[in-house]
Amino acid sequence: MDAGHLYDDLESRYREIREMKGESAYSPAFKEWRQGVESILIALYGPEGDPLVRFRAIPSTPLYLTCRIDDNVFQEAFLEGLEEARILIEELLDRRRRFST
Repeated sequence: MDAGHLYDDLESRYREIREMKGESAYSPAFKEWRQGVESILIALYGPEGDPLVRFRAIPSTPLYLTCRIDDNVFQEAFLEGLEEARILIEELLDRRRRFST
């Protein structure tokens, strides 16, 4: 698949972020979405590419757990991770737009 189609797929995954907000880090829909983004980033930037490394480093669950943690912490961490992913993907799409014009 050529880079143009891959970026189109990445843009489609970017638009799906809104739908992911109703999911959890453990849902099949989120896991499929995350794997899809990773596959696109591997195809575009390679298995060691900076965007892929940055994407994989985004947490979708709390970084540490304590006995006082409540369920809201999991959802907050998940939403923060989605926001980080949104910013990264938006940056990549903006970079594509700048270089294609």
